[in-house]
Amino acid sequence: MDEADIANDYAQRDLDMKLAEIRSLQRSGGPEFCTRCSEAMPRLRRDLGLVLCIECAHLAERAARRFSR
Repeated sequence: MDEADIANDYAQRDLDMKLAEIRSLQRSGGPEFCTRCSEAMPRLRRDLGLVLCIECAHLAERAARRFSR
């Protein structure tokens, strides 16, 4: 097993843990408050298991697009 395999295993473990956390939130509903700005989350977004309010999600998407280039 070389360094690339070890790094891949760590990345896969991290991804699996994050997916499990998201699935758990989806089953139980999302947080009552946005995890970034602490504003109250709309009911529909909580029901979907989302963790960011609309404004923070929009800002995160814009940042992701800007830095993906």
